[in-house]
Amino acid sequence: MLFESVNIVSSDLIKTTAGVAYHEVLLTAYEWRLLLPMMATKNSAWEDRLLQGLIAPYYEMPEVIRCMVLIAMSRGVWDGYAALNYLFKDQGLVDASNKIITVIKELARLKRHVTAMDVVSACDNNKMPYTADFLISIFKSFGIISPKFSDLTRFSYHKGPVYELNPNLVFTMNDKNVSQLK
Repeated sequence: MLFESVNIVSSDLIKTTAGVAYHEVLLTAYEWRLLLPMMATKNSAWEDRLLQGLIAPYYEMPEVIRCMVLIAMSRGVWDGYAALNYLFKDQGLVDASNKIITVIKELARLKRHVTAMDVVSACDNNKMPYTADFLISIFKSFGIISPKFSDLTRFSYHKGPVYELNPNLVFTMNDKNVSQLK
């Protein structure tokens, strides 16, 4: 399997695996934030990774997506809940994993783009033992959210950062969408 044990893959391997339509595979993978072109900048925003072009020497799979792939391989289901449980327990956040997942579910119900204040509110609503800043840093490192810099005029009425939720989690954490998959 392409991503069974690593989060980084070369473009040559993608070309070999996907064949002639590898450009379409890369574009779809990027749109769904399954694979992100790797770049050597300090900015981690997903949208900025495309600036170097869709064809990059290497691609990175966010950690949460790698867990979703592993769950899908073992259970045959694209399951955001199971992936998040696996991820947080693997990272030693066992005690608060259910509350963290509840925060993510609440954010996913809001919309694909959330503000820092949305995260603070979700943490308060769920009596989180961690600060919103701590969770935001965890979410960014696992590929659950990414800073949103482009099109900030749409969010100009918000004070503070805006984040994009990984679309796979938005889809799988929404009960209506999950029931359609069954």
